[in-house]
Amino acid sequence: MRSYLTCLLFFGLALFPRSGWGQTAAAQACSTGAPTWSVNPAAFESTMSVTGAFLVAGTRTSDPADRVAAFVDGVLRGVATPQDVNGAPVFFLTVYGSTAGEEVTFQAYDAAGDQVWTVEETLAFEANAIHGLPSQPMTWTATCGDPVDVETAGADLPATAILEPAYPNPFHPQTTIRYRTKAAQPVHLAVYDLLGREVAVLVDGVQPPGTYEVVFNAGTLPSGMYVYRLTTAATVRTRSVTLLR
Repeated sequence: MRSYLTCLLFFGLALFPRSGWGQTAAAQACSTGAPTWSVNPAAFESTMSVTGAFLVAGTRTSDPADRVAAFVDGVLRGVATPQDVNGAPVFFLTVYGSTAGEEVTFQAYDAAGDQVWTVEETLAFEANAIHGLPSQPMTWTATCGDPVDVETAGADLPATAILEPAYPNPFHPQTTIRYRTKAAQPVHLAVYDLLGREVAVLVDGVQPPGTYEVVFNAGTLPSGMYVYRLTTAATVRTRSVTLLR
């Protein structure tokens, strides 16, 4: 059980910044002083896992006293401090919720500057969803403007990319993975086991904007949980599926 939970934590969070990602030269702190964030997990029915890194002016913060918190309509839904992963600070954040589709916003406390920031990125709550990896965490970018929902911006297509839940899930022997992109860009969609080994490459090439469906056939793979990850020029999205034999 311990090794299984460790695997889930490994796949629990978001995307490491590529060159230039998350830089906000004019960002301003929203407030000063350490927040008193706490959450009551018993008040909620489900959880969502996010692995992330917090950036201020393009620089990844590294103070052990830093914190990242999740909110829905101003109500605290989760809080995490950074953990050292191969010398890099990574936040393993559990977000609590009961209603699918709720907009989750984030705030972060920078202990070195004793400042609380809002961040640009948001997510939609989905029970058991997994966002990010320790090696490719979601980035929380410091700002004091209104949050921008990178999952739903745009009238018909997302501002970056959306990776939807596979259907059916659990599955045997195949499932369909649907995703959407707005700009023509390189797209890589692959499936990994819980040891991080790539077991299938479903898409690898430049695609025009649009909505796509790909069938993943598990072939002779053993039963268990697998992670499928969509990587584009601007974002990484991660979800999980369970294969039943």
